Amino acid sequence: MSASMIVLYNTDYEILLQYRSKDSKKYPNYWGFFGGKIEPNETPLEAILRETKEEIDYELVEPILFYEAFNIDNNNPHYFFIEAFDDNKTLCLLEGEALGWHSIEQAKSLKMAPHLQMQLGRVQEYLSRLID
Repeated sequence: MSASMIVLYNTDYEILLQYRSKDSKKYPNYWGFFGGKIEPNETPLEAILRETKEEIDYELVEPILFYEAFNIDNNNPHYFFIEAFDDNKTLCLLEGEALGWHSIEQAKSLKMAPHLQMQLGRVQEYLSRLID
């Protein structure tokens, strides 16, 4: 299954992660990015706009596709988008057990699916270009 993921980051360059519910079909009780399956006839961008609204009631403005990876479990593409969080907006968790802002270093120590953990270096690289 192809999927789209969003990396929202705040002014401290922390990233927003979801703690998956214990009854999740895949990776229960793991941390991960918000996002999900791309529906038939849906582009990766359309999917991440929809998924972000469904999961945290947040409307993305202009997410940037920064990386395309292939899931090691099934070789389907995962599209990773990134966008700065708008501090004037609020988040409402609608899926998952919890959400939290984490530095990249903190995120590296969390229990995450291997195919998502692998992306933290790329996220760090992207964010470091914004800081410089």
